[in-house]
Amino acid sequence: WGDFSEGQRDDAPTCPGFVAIACGFHHSIALRSNGAVVTWGDNRRGQRDDAPMSNGFVAIACGDSHSVALRRDGTVVTWGATRDDQRDDSPTSPGFVAIACGAE
Repeated sequence: WGDFSEGQRDDAPTCPGFVAIACGFHHSIALRSNGAVVTWGDNRRGQRDDAPMSNGFVAIACGDSHSVALRRDGTVVTWGATRDDQRDDSPTSPGFVAIACGAE
């Protein structure tokens, strides 16, 4: 269901084992039970190609064209758009327990 203009539907994963999902403007991300992040939809601003390829994540969040994932060790990983410093100002220290994204 939903818009199909940027691959929001045709690239969605169909396998089981997901524990969380987050939606951006034209992209989505999901968190697998093993801590891996899966992405689909638009990629014009790196929403898919720049996603982390490792396991160990415990939370995910999406903004308009950027995403955030929280590692088990409390560090944060960001990817996607950076036109408003969504990525340039990302925290580098551990200790985070929750994450969220704004629209821009």
